[in-house]
Amino acid sequence: MNADLIGILYIVGMLLFWGSIFGLIFLVVKFLKRKSEHNKQVLHKLDEIILLLKEKDQLNKLCKKGGR
Repeated sequence: MNADLIGILYIVGMLLFWGSIFGLIFLVVKFLKRKSEHNKQVLHKLDEIILLLKEKDQLNKLCKKGGR
């Protein structure tokens, strides 16, 4: 009886241990994917800002040439 109980508790303990390990790995991978997606969005926004600044600079140059 005691040996059966110890065996069952051992199996349950191992399942909980490995489940927590795999769960932690899953959460880390999920976090890294979300972070990567966020970084892609930020880079896209920065590209848009750079293009707008270049257009503004070109317009300023045209206005200065036209004013002379």
